[in-house]
Order: sequence, then structure tokens, then C-alpha cells
Amino acid sequence: MLATAEVIFSISMVVLKKEAMSNFFLRTFLRIYLAIFILLILYLPCYYLFKEVMLFTFIILWIAIFVTESIVSFLNEKKHYSALNFMSVFFIIGTYILFTYFTYHPPKENLFLDPMHNKYGIDILNK
Repeated sequence: MLATAEVIFSISMVVLKKEAMSNFFLRTFLRIYLAIFILLILYLPCYYLFKEVMLFTFIILWIAIFVTESIVSFLNEKKHYSALNFMSVFFIIGTYILFTYFTYHPPKENLFLDPMHNKYGIDILNK
């Protein structure tokens, strides 16, 4: 899950690089959503044209992470946005709630279809 990787990355940036704690949650929120947004904008057209090509997927992921980190790095030099930082905590928690929900009830799109079992989501409720 990309969101968890971005949260761990944000924590490691504070601990290892001694990155400033100001705007921590805002930077984490932007890392999560910008990476997902850029990834989907670049990945979905490639997926629908070429289906799953792992090399393209990794290249697109690296591009999304690079662009996201370039944008988030500007926040290190800016002032402290306390209201946005506080609201970001709730958005991050909401992200985990949505990801948990969509794990069990994903949209009925080909992108979310499990081809081995020909179904969507995790089917633990019917066992």
C-alpha cells in the first residue's frame, strides 16, 4: 500500500535526516495523495493501452515519487501551515479507512478484478 510506504518514508525523513517537524502531517498527506494522483494519471492510460507491463509500472512509479518529492521539498522552506497540518491528520486517517473499505468492496472495474478467482475484493464474509 503506497500510503503506508509514504508514512514510513516521512517518519524516516524526520528521524534520519533530521527534517523539520513543521508541516509534518501536511507533507505526509501530500506525499500520499500526490503520488497516488500522479501514478494514476500516468498509469491508467498505459494500462488500458498495453495491459500490465511491469517495466512501465516501475518507471511510472519512480516518476510519480520523484515529482511528488520535488513538490513536497518546497514545503520545507515555507512557513508553518498549522491549520492545513492539523486537517491533514484527519485526511490521513480517512485514507486508511477508505483503503480498508475498498479492499473488501472495490469498484467493479477491470483494474480491480482478480483474474485467478474472477472476483473483486477479498471474499472473507462469505466463508
